Amino acid sequence: MAARDASIPLVERKCEACKARGGEPVAMSSEEVAKHMLSLCPSWQISAEGDKISRTFKAKNFAAGIDFINQIGALAEAEGHHPDLSLSGWNTVTVVMWTHSIQGLDINDFIVAAKSDLIRVTYSPKWLREHPNVTAGVPPAAATQEQGIA
Repeated sequence: MAARDASIPLVERKCEACKARGGEPVAMSSEEVAKHMLSLCPSWQISAEGDKISRTFKAKNFAAGIDFINQIGALAEAEGHHPDLSLSGWNTVTVVMWTHSIQGLDINDFIVAAKSDLIRVTYSPKWLREHPNVTAGVPPAAATQEQGIA
């Protein structure tokens, strides 16, 4: 069960089969959720009920938002684990991860979230300045320049 092997970084793991494909997802304890949240971009949030994680950001424009959604869609399809995705307004992207069959969080949610953090995002420059803790999809050099550290 490589997906549950804690010695392997989340981005190097492969999602396990979901219930519909013969797998047995296991709901995580709040301690496990808290531990895995440390591996994600700080912009990920845990729902009040503790059963979902989500991330919302403003893309530079509509095309940038759609590009991110298409990329995370391809990732989700390859992993066999699908988030809820939305583009509202013309540039606000929201990703919600949870395992529907257990109505909670499983390791697969964190694997897809961690891998989605690697997808390059063309953020709204203003939004990125207002959220300096965002590391997801920001190349290290760009983050340094955006924050005026160059």
